[in-house]
Amino acid sequence: MDRRIPETVATRMPTPEEARLLRIGPGVPVFAITRRMLSEGRVVEVADPIVIPGDRAALDYDIPL
Repeated sequence: MDRRIPETVATRMPTPEEARLLRIGPGVPVFAITRRMLSEGRVVEVADPIVIPGDRAALDYDIPL
C-alpha cells in the first residue's frame, strides 16, 4: 500500500493575526508548512498551513535513500 506524507515548507512574513497569536514581532519570519496525507496517490487529509515562528524553531528531517 502506497501511503506517504509529503510536505512543502516555505518561509514568509507573518500576517498581522499570526504575529498576534504567535506573540512575535511583525519582522519575525515564520515557517509555513503544508502537509498532505496520501493513500494510493489520493489526498486523504491536508494540514494547511502549519505556521511556526522562525526565530524559535528548527526543522529536522530524516530522508531515506
